[in-house]
Amino acid sequence: MIKTAKQLGIAKKRLMELQEAKIKFQQENKNATSVQYQFGINSFTKLINELESEIAEYHQLLSFDLNIIKTNSIEDLPQLLIKSRLAKKMSQTDLAKKIGIDVQQIQRYETTDYESASWVRLVEVILALELNIRMEKVVVNQLSFEKTFQHPETISESSIKAAEEKIRNTHLLAI
Repeated sequence: MIKTAKQLGIAKKRLMELQEAKIKFQQENKNATSVQYQFGINSFTKLINELESEIAEYHQLLSFDLNIIKTNSIEDLPQLLIKSRLAKKMSQTDLAKKIGIDVQQIQRYETTDYESASWVRLVEVILALELNIRMEKVVVNQLSFEKTFQHPETISESSIKAAEEKIRNTHLLAI
């Protein structure tokens, strides 16, 4: 993913180099029909398509007023934060100022996809970006206390079931 204008420039330069290298490879091997030649062409094509896609995504994020950026997993949160910053046309410097930290720290966070950021810092970034994040599904597996928890003999099985039912009815326990 392209995260900055500097990375965009590097990606565009790399794209031109790959396109030129592909043309040179085709010219040098124009009579070849081998599997090796086809692998070479396929490799160039794949790399070129990936770079073009990343460049297009970067331009799209900057060009449109996006209201919804969808993700499939909480693991995609770092990409969501970076895409949101770009869509809001906010630089890393702007984000750093809003949070009150050095721009180099935002650069480190984005370079490593927020691996070293604490939960508190992630929340600060979310608030600074003014994001409204909504979870679509939360799946909670039913826990079985029978195998891991021994209840006192003075409490009957029916008392436990009644307590579980009361908790379920007040929506305090998701099963």
